[in-house]
Order: sequence, then structure tokens, then C-alpha cells
Amino acid sequence: RLVSTEYPRRKIGKCRGRPDPAVGSRAGFDVEQGTEGFMTGFAFPEILVAIDAAAQAGDLAAAHEIYSRFLPLMVFEQQPGVGVRKELYRLRGLLESPHVRHPAPQVSPVAAKGLADQIARSFPGVDIAKPLPATTFRSRPFGGETDTI
Repeated sequence: RLVSTEYPRRKIGKCRGRPDPAVGSRAGFDVEQGTEGFMTGFAFPEILVAIDAAAQAGDLAAAHEIYSRFLPLMVFEQQPGVGVRKELYRLRGLLESPHVRHPAPQVSPVAAKGLADQIARSFPGVDIAKPLPATTFRSRPFGGETDTI
């Protein structure tokens, strides 16, 4: 069964491939199969939008460039529980506290440091609490792109 919904300036008519429960970790491969978007809970949806925009513009090299650059962050976020994602939301200015209800574990100091280090590698010099400009995602534009995503 096909479901259509409005998505920025285009319609998604169908979802080929499979939903990715692993936060877009297969995104680079799914776009080669014609996927039209992603269904995920990644704390940086702008990255998935950029991958999709590159693929829809026919620039699979750019889609893979973005995917490869941010895959370590996608994988890091997928630690058991929601502690790491809530810490990311806090760092992005979306939550005041990353507190997780019992019995789920809080993000550990070691994981919080690892996350901070990975953010610094993925977003050198970028304030992740502000909207991320399109230039954050790659070194070259593709298909009629504007300054922000």
C-alpha cells in the first residue's frame, strides 16, 4: 500500500527499500536502491535530509560523501537506551536535561565524553545548537541547493 504525504517541495509517493531502524546507518546504500527519504529518530535530521537531497538530485557521490562523514555519529547514537540521544538533544538546545527515567541508565560520563569528542570530529567549529547550514554537510553543493537545509 502506498501512502503519500507532503514533504518540502515534493511528494513522497512510495518508500522503496526498507525502513532503517538503525538511524540511517544504511542510508548510503538505500539511496542507491531508490529510497525516497528515511524513517528514523536520528538527532540530526538535517544530515538525512542532505543525503536524500543529494540522491534526489542524482548526485550519489555527494550522498555517499555526507553518509561517510556522519556515519560514526549515527552509530554512536545507537547505544542501548535513550541516554545518548537525550544528551544530544540537550547539546542541541532541545532539552534542558538529559535525565532518563528509571530503570533506564543515564548517559555515563565516559559516553558523554565520547559523544562530545565525536561531535567535535563531525562538526568542527560548528555550534550544533543553531540551525546547521548546508555547507556543514559537504565541500561542494549539488543540484540547485540553497544556503541552509
